[in-house]
Amino acid sequence: MPQNGLGAGGLGLVPEPLLVPPFFMKHVSSNQPGRKPKMSGDVCAEAELEPIAKPFYGNMSIMENSIYSAKVMDHFASPRNVGTIEDANVVVQVGDPGCGDGLLIFLKIEDDTILDMKYKIFGCGAAIATSSVASEMARGKTLDQVLEEVTEESIAAALDGLPDEKLHCSNLAASALRAGICEYREIRSKKALDQAG
Repeated sequence: MPQNGLGAGGLGLVPEPLLVPPFFMKHVSSNQPGRKPKMSGDVCAEAELEPIAKPFYGNMSIMENSIYSAKVMDHFASPRNVGTIEDANVVVQVGDPGCGDGLLIFLKIEDDTILDMKYKIFGCGAAIATSSVASEMARGKTLDQVLEEVTEESIAAALDGLPDEKLHCSNLAASALRAGICEYREIRSKKALDQAG
């Protein structure tokens, strides 16, 4: 798993690098001349980033304080299959008005099998992680397998669980897949009727 560290230097933080997800940092303001963040692999030096939640993590790593599992943090920090598919059979957008999350999925389907799934997500870390793991779970499976096996519960289980207040995020990914499969089947049915009639 990539690590974004924050060293000690002059800010009085602990000397060892910390695992700090991107949402716990912000880049130093770009209006300060010569203060552009520099990246060295996956590790950022403290002089280049300004911590947002310094008191939260104190002397412990973020993972020790996190309500999320290591798998959620991995999929959040390195989401899989993000993007678009130029020749997608189906493009579906779903959203959760209660929290503001939105998911746009692209499905490439052949012979009733999902060959590829890409997505664009706007949401919290749990929404990103559930979309990422759902895309891995769906790829290469038949449509019926996806409907049976890629559920809210199986997505949460694949991430070693989610906090109760974030379970709706797994519903977003599962709902998008169900909607995409329904849309694909409707399109095929209409084409079959048009060819028959």
